Amino acid sequence: MRTWKRVVTADRWHRVEAIFHRAADLTPAERQRLLDAECGGDAVLRAEVEQLLRADATGDDAFSRFEAHTRGGADPLLGRRLGVYELRVRVAQGGMGVVYRAERVDGLFQQEVAIKLIRADGQSDWMLRRFEFERRTLAALQHPGIARLLDGGTTAEGYPYFVMEFVRGEPIDRYCARERLTMAARLRLFLQVCRAVHFAHQNLVVHCDLKPANVLIDDRGVPRLLDFGIARLLEAGPEDVPAAATRTVGRLLTPEYASPEQLAGGAVTTAHDVYALGVVLYELATGRRPFEPSGTSAAEWERTVRERSPERPSTRALRAEGEHHPGAVAAAFRTSPTGLRRALRGDLDRIVLMALRKEPERRYASVQEFADDVERHLEGRPVQAHGNSLGYLAAKFVRRNLVAVASTVAVLLALLFGLLAARRGERVAKAEAEHATMEADSFQGIADFLMDAFLPTQPAEDPAWQQRARERVRAHAARVHRQHADSDHVRGNLLDTLGKVALRLNLHDDAAALMAAAHDIRTRAFGAGSIEAALSLRSLGQLQFQLGDHAAAARLFEAALPIHRAAPDATHADVAGLANDLAACLRNLGRDQEAAALHQEALALRRARGARTLPVAESLNNLAAVHLDRGELDLALGQLREALTIRAAILGDDHPLTVQGMSNLALVLWRHGDHEEALAVMARAEIGYRALGPDGEDGLRLVLANLATMQMERRDLDAAAATFERALALQRKAGSDHPAIATTLARLAVLQHLRQHDDEARATWTEVMAIRRRAGAPRELAMALHGQAVFLFDRKEHDAAIPLLEEAVVLHRAMEVPDQAELGRAELVLGRCLARNGAFAPAIERLRAGIEALDGSPVVGAEERAYARKVLEEVRRRAGD
Repeated sequence: MRTWKRVVTADRWHRVEAIFHRAADLTPAERQRLLDAECGGDAVLRAEVEQLLRADATGDDAFSRFEAHTRGGADPLLGRRLGVYELRVRVAQGGMGVVYRAERVDGLFQQEVAIKLIRADGQSDWMLRRFEFERRTLAALQHPGIARLLDGGTTAEGYPYFVMEFVRGEPIDRYCARERLTMAARLRLFLQVCRAVHFAHQNLVVHCDLKPANVLIDDRGVPRLLDFGIARLLEAGPEDVPAAATRTVGRLLTPEYASPEQLAGGAVTTAHDVYALGVVLYELATGRRPFEPSGTSAAEWERTVRERSPERPSTRALRAEGEHHPGAVAAAFRTSPTGLRRALRGDLDRIVLMALRKEPERRYASVQEFADDVERHLEGRPVQAHGNSLGYLAAKFVRRNLVAVASTVAVLLALLFGLLAARRGERVAKAEAEHATMEADSFQGIADFLMDAFLPTQPAEDPAWQQRARERVRAHAARVHRQHADSDHVRGNLLDTLGKVALRLNLHDDAAALMAAAHDIRTRAFGAGSIEAALSLRSLGQLQFQLGDHAAAARLFEAALPIHRAAPDATHADVAGLANDLAACLRNLGRDQEAAALHQEALALRRARGARTLPVAESLNNLAAVHLDRGELDLALGQLREALTIRAAILGDDHPLTVQGMSNLALVLWRHGDHEEALAVMARAEIGYRALGPDGEDGLRLVLANLATMQMERRDLDAAAATFERALALQRKAGSDHPAIATTLARLAVLQHLRQHDDEARATWTEVMAIRRRAGAPRELAMALHGQAVFLFDRKEHDAAIPLLEEAVVLHRAMEVPDQAELGRAELVLGRCLARNGAFAPAIERLRAGIEALDGSPVVGAEERAYARKVLEEVRRRAGD
């Protein structure tokens, strides 16, 4: 076969290619009539097409010769060694390559790979270039959803090859059928495929041959995209392709998944992959493709794809044809025929058909838009594939708010039949759609803004760096005001996010100013009851929580939560996240019962969206803290172990959240009596936080403080003192008034007393009380009063201890849900102080109240309750009672 040497223009090439495809499968007489009609008097055009037809008739391409060599006998390459790999099994063949399963045999380690190669000779220059292109393409596409390139080379005989990871899995359509996945599960799997394809498009690569066989589901249930053998760069032009390769490309693609313009040899665009994904989704949703070949010629197939409209998936899926019975088809989706029709009819029909439109410009503009519509459908929000008519938007509202609508029939009737209400509803719906679009647009702006502003960063403890960071934050805030002066939505988003960055950098004043500015903008633009204003309330609450003002944080979260609860599903409300934040505050304020209910609610909402996700791990972690406070150690341990497993699986062992999970688990293990395991886990947490550098300092402070407490309880007092000092040195960087410092100082004061350094202990308690009184958190203040009073009691300074204990008891009893254990302990020490001063009657009263409180606490053990009764009996005996 002669090689095509002539260079043609893009338009000329498209013309030659289109005529060739139409003529290739015609009879000789039909072919002559077609060439007469299409080429007319253009002899050069006709000669070009005829040359392609002659080349196609020979079938003499490199791969055909390779097939002839191996047909009818054993593959001569099996057992051959390529580099450090040995070819073991021939697993697949395609239009331009053969794929083998191979194993590493150099003895360094075991590794199973896939090796793809073609035959290279003087007759296959174009195929060699295609192969080299695929190798470069894969090397550039590093994505968890795309099979990775590992190595490459050329054999002595001229076979170029590349080595890639061997994906053990099955095609997505077979996987869905075998697992009998529901429609929602299939759509979520499809979304992961879209993300991988979108990544390739972002790298200017169009796959050009997307089909179920090229999307394998691995043993973790994750889709992996394979075979970029005919992928094309978006900037490549058709003039770069030799005409003799035209029919080869036609063989390489899979016609059933090829777009009309791809079959006709049109220019390469991302619309090819959008169409192919539409066919894949059609097949996943119905069990059938939109068109079936049924032995048609290539020309007839192209006409079918170009001219026929695909049937609606909801109709096609349930039509009885041959082996396809509606009941059996529906059962494959774990539903009934009625349920399957309901799942497909409407939005999903329109989404699939929009992706399969004949005209590329009328399909989704990108795979990301396609995926976004599928995601909106899953969440019950209006989709782009459906016109935003009032009836449609109203129907979506009703489905998302069925209970509320059922309880307000009058409002629904007004919406349906009242002209004024209808117009208002249309405006609201339009505003919501615009809001969603603006939110998506501003998200990328936020990401770009932060990348530009804060990478790379320097250690936060450097004062010069801190000042530069402050100046940079303020400069970017000024830029946001200038650049987005005409968009309240984007400006509010950016300022709020910049405030969170300032908070991360411990620039608390700047964080407060930026978040407050964002709140003012959002409130003015959208109203105090808007979701935007509620988002700012949450940010301000997170600031107050980090500053240690749990009461102020709780007020902000309590104001935001009802707004999030009332928001429609189409908005970016986060009821679970806000409930979790509020619960953390309430637990610190002693409102444990409310905190537990909110944490349970958050966990249930998050599990409904996925059983093993990071938000689920966060809720498990926080709920475990509630169980710890209640003394329910077995429950807390189970939840912390599950949370740690999730985080380690998703984030790895070195991520801050995983390390935090280790720290929390170590604390509960210690309380549970598993001291050796607790110390081992705490040591891992300390190593993890140190490896994080400045980003791990907050966690390291807490780990060191907890480790010092463990050392103190084991009476390793010198080691505990050194560890406390290291913890305090880190904590003071965040500010000398932070409540976390008061907690560490209180433990240090206990240690100083144990070491008989009472002057140091007295000074430390004074510092603790100053911080606690400034913070104003009643629970923490009550515990600090109790701790200082115990120190004074041990020093026999009963007169000084009594008012502190009386104040602590008042604070405990004033709480909505008093901590019975802490209340009982404070009453017990107060009773002992009064008894030491000879005030037996009030002492007995206090001791009885203390015993009652201790009996009402699930965390107080039998030994502690028995000791309280022993003290009471002793005081009664001394009083002569």
